[in-house]
Amino acid sequence: MASGPGKSSGFEVREYIKVLVKRRWTIATFFVIVVTLITLATFMRVPIFRATATLQILPEAPTYVDFKGVVALGSSNYWALKEYYETQFRIIKSRPVAAAVLDELELRGVDPYKDAKDPEAVLIDQIQVEPVKSSQLVQIHAEHSNAELAARLANTVAAVYQKQNLERTKTISNEASKWLEGEQGTMVDRLGESEKTLQKFMEDNKVFSFEERFNTALINLAKFTEALAEARRDRIEAQSLITKYKEMKAKGQAMMIPAVMENALIQDLKNEKILAEKQLAQIKTKYKSGPDVASLEQQIAVLDEKIGAEIDSIVGAVNAQYLVAASKEKELEKAVEDARTAAQQISEMEFQYKALRRDVDSTQSLFEEMQKRAKETEITKNLAANNIVVVSEARVPGTSYPPAPQNDHDAEHAARPVRRRRSRVPPGISRQHH
Repeated sequence: MASGPGKSSGFEVREYIKVLVKRRWTIATFFVIVVTLITLATFMRVPIFRATATLQILPEAPTYVDFKGVVALGSSNYWALKEYYETQFRIIKSRPVAAAVLDELELRGVDPYKDAKDPEAVLIDQIQVEPVKSSQLVQIHAEHSNAELAARLANTVAAVYQKQNLERTKTISNEASKWLEGEQGTMVDRLGESEKTLQKFMEDNKVFSFEERFNTALINLAKFTEALAEARRDRIEAQSLITKYKEMKAKGQAMMIPAVMENALIQDLKNEKILAEKQLAQIKTKYKSGPDVASLEQQIAVLDEKIGAEIDSIVGAVNAQYLVAASKEKELEKAVEDARTAAQQISEMEFQYKALRRDVDSTQSLFEEMQKRAKETEITKNLAANNIVVVSEARVPGTSYPPAPQNDHDAEHAARPVRRRRSRVPPGISRQHH
């Protein structure tokens, strides 16, 4: 007959109980041994003492004057402030600080440092840096089996860090001061060269007043431009008259030229010619030839020559007028170009002058600023202003860290790994550095 699930399960439990009862003394012995070993290990454990020194790390060092030093420390910017404090925490746990602490306390021949391959690393493991929430305070914890030495370690780490921070600031200030002194000499030479270049430029170009010279050049340009326009009009008018006179003369209309019609001599000669032609016409009604006819014809021919000569003279005068106008136009074109070039040269010269003047002024301003900064640096480098302040020194701890167990339950708890409570971190400051 098959058994049900309940009967099978009950059978297994009874079997387990039988095994435990049968092995009860073995299990009890094992439990007693484990508890005894844990208790012995706990009470034989070397007590560790923790001492704590508290520092205040200011973003900037206190100032005794109304100007800042050459060393920029913290910043109001969140990320810059965060990086600044992170850097300071790492400096506190750096090898230079650890080496200085070992030397100052003469610990290189003391356990556990004397047999260590890297005593600085051993000391760094014994130091923890913990920022205090929502403040500029930082706690330096030192852990050691010797309570007095733990306090000395914490205080010495704080003192060495504070001292090295000040020395580092002074070193940078001294280097900046030396650099500024060197740069002042270079700046003096540069300022002298700039001033010499400007002076030579002014002498070579006879610079007195660019505005006056430029205005004069503009006036000349305007005057020559106006004269050129007038000369061009005269040349064009004369050229037009010449062309017109030549066309009228070729068509036999020379007497219709306005200047000819207005010429009194030509009109007199024309009247004489008309009178002679009338006389010749009257005589030819009686005689076809003869001394009188020949004399009148010769008189008319002479009059035609005189009239033609006077017309040619008038045309020649217009042509001469054209040549004078053309020559004047050409001269004025050159004068206008020269005036325009002069104005452009004065403008370019003024640009060069202003560039040289700016170089002198900027070099002078930079030199004065450098002189001022050098004096400020000389003052600040001698001021022992430190942004690291020891708020409280570590005291010799009276109890171990963590506290020694008081009963078996505490002994069992002490055998477990110690979990440190992590504090919340204020903005810009990292959590505890191990």
